[in-house]
Amino acid sequence: MASASCGGSSGTRTGDTARLFAGKATWVSIEAPSGSISDSSKTEGGSTARAILPSGRVGFSVFLALCSDGTADGRAADLTITGASNVESAFIPARVEGDSEFSSVMYSLDDTSYVERLWPRGSGEVLVLQASAPSESPRTLLPVVQHILASAAVEPWQGLRRVELSSRSADQIRSEIESQDVVPPPAIDHHLSISVDPGSMTLSVCDSLSVDFRLTSMSGVRFRLPHLDSDAPEGIAALEGECFREIDSLLCVPDSSSGLFRGVYTASFDGFYCERDGFVKCQVRLSSSFSAGEWFYPGASIPSSVTFSATVPRETDFYCPLPLTGSSSSEGLTTYDYSSPEGGLVPPLPWAAGHFDERALADGRTLLVCSSSIERGQADEAALWIDRLAATLWNEFGFEGARFDVVLLENPGTPVSAIGPGCLLISPGLVTSLASHDRWADSLSSGLRPRSAALVARSAEAMFLLSTYLPEDISAALSTYSVYLFERDWGTAGSADSLLESLRLYYLNACETAGGIEYSVGDPALLSSPLAEPVLLGKAPLVLALFSSEIPGFDYGLGRALGNMRHSGYGYGRIASACYLSATMEDFFWSWLYLPGVPQIRVEWADSADRVYLRLEQLQPGPGFPLAPDRASLIFSSGVSYEDYLTGPDSRGRYSAPVYSWAGRLEGIRLWPDLTVPADITYERQGRVP
Repeated sequence: MASASCGGSSGTRTGDTARLFAGKATWVSIEAPSGSISDSSKTEGGSTARAILPSGRVGFSVFLALCSDGTADGRAADLTITGASNVESAFIPARVEGDSEFSSVMYSLDDTSYVERLWPRGSGEVLVLQASAPSESPRTLLPVVQHILASAAVEPWQGLRRVELSSRSADQIRSEIESQDVVPPPAIDHHLSISVDPGSMTLSVCDSLSVDFRLTSMSGVRFRLPHLDSDAPEGIAALEGECFREIDSLLCVPDSSSGLFRGVYTASFDGFYCERDGFVKCQVRLSSSFSAGEWFYPGASIPSSVTFSATVPRETDFYCPLPLTGSSSSEGLTTYDYSSPEGGLVPPLPWAAGHFDERALADGRTLLVCSSSIERGQADEAALWIDRLAATLWNEFGFEGARFDVVLLENPGTPVSAIGPGCLLISPGLVTSLASHDRWADSLSSGLRPRSAALVARSAEAMFLLSTYLPEDISAALSTYSVYLFERDWGTAGSADSLLESLRLYYLNACETAGGIEYSVGDPALLSSPLAEPVLLGKAPLVLALFSSEIPGFDYGLGRALGNMRHSGYGYGRIASACYLSATMEDFFWSWLYLPGVPQIRVEWADSADRVYLRLEQLQPGPGFPLAPDRASLIFSSGVSYEDYLTGPDSRGRYSAPVYSWAGRLEGIRLWPDLTVPADITYERQGRVP
């Protein structure tokens, strides 16, 4: 953008004014020398004005425009494509005290010169105040209109959110996704064996690992090392290739000739124990021994193939969420052998050892492994809630290759809560806290995150770990969405709707408080944004609930997509393909994923003797979201309220519903009463039918 400065007289601030309507409840007031603005231009509600200035007649108009990136440069590029000439974007500094500096676009079209002042609004939209007149060039017109443009005042809609919306378009997002190089990861194989001795509280580990770099351009892999015991070795003994110690990891690089790295890691942990975030994550004790979510062997975040064997005292049961390939006993010990499914799994590998009872839940789809030290009544109560939780997860997300087992463990003092691929390790007291699920909405509205709601989300995350290449952002959104699904399935009437409302308010308030640019749900730039959490955990679950309500076959398609993500690829693209979207639904799907923010809707309504009429307008910056109201809740002075279907829109853009005299005086309305449409809605009652 060039910088331009213009001379000339400063004009006067005591003259004629015109208040011009730009659309979306937004106005712009301009001021020109006294007697210069025509009387017809001063009529309230118009979007154009004419002024007689010393250089001649100049027209002014205001409007909202979409452009490539919501900037003056983007507007200039778009005008060039449409055939304008002498197109120039410029930054205009203030000429006199009281004027504002502004971004401008100048161009010629059909023997007319144009100078525009732009106000970026976000989501690719700009507010434009345009001056036009027959002129030799826009540069000749600029000094004539600069003061009028610089002194113009904007009156935005008072309800507009104070969050900057990203102007990255759907095409820009898609282009970035398609241009990303997908580098296949190296193939990692662990031949892992452990020996658990509860009597001495020790864990012995031996991992013979290999990394095949021959089909990847990656030059090395960083492995995390266990930090549970100061006696654990500092690294891996390299057999082929090399290892380099870094601050908190070990970089393994292949042999230059073979393209392979091979190494061995051995360790013996005394007093194997880890407590994190107020929960026990791993331990070897007489009561129970387990590990989930903690590294007890070297590991990378890359999905890995694992051949696993565990040796325990003969009378000890052992659990691992992998297919059992064999077992053998000798000299008072039993060894269990396991192997990961095709495609590997996201480490670290979970396991548990102790004395267990087993039962099948959720119609046989979930295995409950219960420590025999847990009192029977307590175990039965926990099993009831686990059965409900598992039923929700399987019914909504069950995909090919999915697994969700629960290991119920009692631990004196600090409770157990940890997840691994396909399993949850948990104390029974935390499970039975699910009985408080009816109060989740109240807790969230108070700014609290109930622990039992987090348990549902973590359980869903455990299942999603077996959808190997499910992106982190989609996993986070689906995990929070599962909390709503649990409440929908097992809550009281209206409790799931209240939860959606709490998520909506959390999203709106958190974005308002945190500030920064709000990116769309499907934009890769969201992950590095300070608003990632409220968008992924507030808005995204609402969008998923909307998809479930509006897109035929979405739930089934989602399960298909999760099963297909055992290989890398764009997650939302996989979901769209698995849902077999029609052209209309495809536009609906991608609009909600690629448009930032939510609809801000003003509803004007009025009632007659037997009907209520209403008109909707989306006032947020940028393109409109695809939505149409189908039902409304009508609220009457008698305390009666009911839902009815809307008809419309008619030729005047109005929707309507019948009103029955027996219900009393109509006091209010609410669109989308099931709250499945994430929107910020204001209602304005009119004195007459709109």
